[in-house]
Amino acid sequence: SAFPDSFFNQHSSYVVILIIAIIYGIGGLRLAPAMIACISSAALSFLVIRHYELWYNWGHFSQYVVLANAVGILLGYLLEHRDRTMFLQAELLGLEKRKMDQLSQEFNRLSREDALTGLANRRHFNEVFQQEWDRARRDQRPVALIFVDVDHFKPFNDSHGHVEGDKALAMVGVALKTVLRRSGDMAARYGGEEFVLLLPGTGLEGAREVALQVTRAIQSLRIHHRASSVGDYVTVSMGVASVQPEGELRSAQLLAQADEAVYAAKEAGRNCIMLVQADGTIDPTPVRLA
Repeated sequence: SAFPDSFFNQHSSYVVILIIAIIYGIGGLRLAPAMIACISSAALSFLVIRHYELWYNWGHFSQYVVLANAVGILLGYLLEHRDRTMFLQAELLGLEKRKMDQLSQEFNRLSREDALTGLANRRHFNEVFQQEWDRARRDQRPVALIFVDVDHFKPFNDSHGHVEGDKALAMVGVALKTVLRRSGDMAARYGGEEFVLLLPGTGLEGAREVALQVTRAIQSLRIHHRASSVGDYVTVSMGVASVQPEGELRSAQLLAQADEAVYAAKEAGRNCIMLVQADGTIDPTPVRLA
């Protein structure tokens, strides 16, 4: 309206369109708000011109309105499309990250867990045992191990089949878990039919009581064993050792003591507990349930 001359009027419209495009770009309006703004601005301009009876080239005005609206709506559409794409990409990346985290946790769990029994596997036990050994040395407290061996397990597999053998081992693993009440205690499958219990901060007498609880838990399972020379049901032999790490004593020595005690329990007739005394020798008297 300020430029009645058609030349200036035409070029001033282009400048206004450019300014509006810049404003829409800076404002970052979505599609719907951009359409409302475009249509409202055009209607408001038309009403102002008519109300004040301003001069205007309506051909230029219609071009200006169409171009300005088209540019504003297009920018709104492009910005909304970009935001939606970025949002979806962020959601997909987040979903992929959660899946990767879940897979990583599952892989970590499987790498530490025995698939059959659900107990810790030997590698994970060795790692935790060394950590607890170092902690016990630092805190000057004892560490106890209980080696558990299922009696006559090979004859059990030969008599009942390997499927039943796997079921029996899984049931033994569950029984061992139920015996351990403290968060720091650990039950692990050491190999085949051998299990081991790690009891940090536990002396020999405390470990002996846990071993008796293991015996009761295994007996309560009442797993039939046709090929056992000990009884009608699955039984276990155990070796118990406890030491306080000091001097040159190594964790492997405690493992060896508990392992030797297991063999002593087998020599003593199985279905019993053999204790490693403070001097490192094995008590010749087997411990059995009354």
